[in-house]
Amino acid sequence: MLGAHLRRMRKNKGLSVREVVMLTGIPRRTIYSYESEEALPIPRKLGLLMHAYGATPGERLDTFDIYIHQEPSGESATSGLDGLRIRRRLGHPPLKTRDASVAT
Repeated sequence: MLGAHLRRMRKNKGLSVREVVMLTGIPRRTIYSYESEEALPIPRKLGLLMHAYGATPGERLDTFDIYIHQEPSGESATSGLDGLRIRRRLGHPPLKTRDASVAT
């Protein structure tokens, strides 16, 4: 879901993976792993991609909305502190987890 979205954004902006590498410093293999959904970018790298793609505020919100609903390795993408900060910025409540210390 997020990978296809990132690939579509890159192609809509007319950027090659090589150009994205030059703009962001993110390795080519890493970008491919994001687009093929082998890996989920950390919020900072996702922000770098959004900047490179010239994403509008609306596109950024759409992307982060998709991001927070991804579940890598059976764990919510927003279970950590970075995810909690993103959820708060977007007006979402903290996720309920078994470990209450994560959501506080």
